Amino acid sequence: MDRTAVRQRSKALLGSGYRLEIAAAIAEAAGEAVNAQELADLTGLRYPRVQHELKHLLDAGVLISAESVSRAVEYKAVASEYWKACQLLLAEWC
Repeated sequence: MDRTAVRQRSKALLGSGYRLEIAAAIAEAAGEAVNAQELADLTGLRYPRVQHELKHLLDAGVLISAESVSRAVEYKAVASEYWKACQLLLAEWC
């Protein structure tokens, strides 16, 4: 399945066409802190789009801001089956 179809399904299921890709990338970090620029580089999405999705994940309580040694805001995934589900869905749909 191409990225357009994945994004259509992601929008229908998660409310955003890009949330699944970003969540799966966060899950791949396996509990390590990530920042928006790293996620943008990993997914090929624009930085503002990633920032927007991170805000939604923070609001949902599945992501927290972590202490950072750099100027970039770091984020960590809260333990949740959500992350595994996103990885599984992305793998199935790709």
